[in-house]
Parts: sequence; C-alpha cells; structure tokens
Amino acid sequence: AKEPWVTNGYKLHLLYHYLQTLDDNEIILVLDAFDVVICSDQTQLLEVFYNLNCDLVFSAEANLYLGERNLYRTYLSNYPTSPTPIRFLNSGSYMGSVASMSRYIKEATAFAGLNLELESDFRSLKSDQSVLSRYYVELTKKANGRTRVLLDQQQELFGCSGGRVSAFRYRYFSYQHRYQFFREERITNDPSRQTKA
Repeated sequence: AKEPWVTNGYKLHLLYHYLQTLDDNEIILVLDAFDVVICSDQTQLLEVFYNLNCDLVFSAEANLYLGERNLYRTYLSNYPTSPTPIRFLNSGSYMGSVASMSRYIKEATAFAGLNLELESDFRSLKSDQSVLSRYYVELTKKANGRTRVLLDQQQELFGCSGGRVSAFRYRYFSYQHRYQFFREERITNDPSRQTKA
C-alpha cells in the first residue's frame, strides 16, 4: 500500500528495513526520485563503482547541510578536506553493498540517538543527510576500516548540483558567503520560494 511521504529522515527507516530483505553481497543504488537523471547503464555504473575501490560511496556537494545551526561550526572545521570544492556528503545518491549500507545506516542512526525499530523516531526526523553526514565525520575521525566509505568528490559516479555554481563561480569567497549565494540561487530558481510582490 502506498503511504504519503513524511520526511526525508523517514527514508532511513524504510531503507534499512528493506535492506534486511536483500542478500548482503548485492550492490544497490539509492536515489532520490524527483531530481535525478541516470546517464549510464547498469554495467557502466558498476564499473565506476568497483573502480572507486570502496564499500559505500555517497554523492558529494559543495554545501554542508546538518539541519541544526548549533552543530555547523564544529562539523565544518572537522569535515575531511577535498581536492575539489565538492566536499560534503549528499544523501540524494549513494551506492554500495547491502551489508555496508545496512551497517552504515545502523551505526549512523545509533550515533544520532535513533532506534531503527521505532518508526516514531523517524517520522519527525527532518533530514537523513544530517544523520549520515555527521556520522561520516565521526567515522573518518575513527578511521576504523570496517566500512570503506567515500564521497564522490570528483563526481565520477554522481553529478550533484547542490551549490555547484556558487562553489566554482565564487570560490574566492568564504564558505559562509558561498552558502548564501547557493541559498539565493535556490530561491531565484524555485518559483514556490519567491515572495509575492
């Protein structure tokens, strides 16, 4: 039965329980539905994924989104560096083995104080990206090697446009200024966010 969409955070609960029905070694691709264009076939996607030599790869974007302002400075200063301005985890696209994805979601939600068995924990969770991104920082600080997680900062597999124009056009501005440009781009290009005259 179809259910109305609740929040992006709720998809962590749904995805985790779906993953439990699959073979641990299967490679799956998770995508947001409304803003994704697939430009390769399954063979090409798998070839790029295997060449990345990781267990799990997330798309990356130029903006850090945590959903909570009080965490912003701490996570920005501790976020791993990148050879490109496309530095931060984006949860709109990711690919990996069922076992790795399941483990990452389980550990990330536990780190955020969420219980995967309690649907109510996820119905009000605004952002899955906040949970997954915060845990990415913690995982890279630990560097425990259990799950090899990469961000596609070279955009070999995923082309994420989140903040891309402002990241490259205004690369000499501070991160905070580029983020403001990004927000303005989103408002300017989205009629539903524009104020009525």
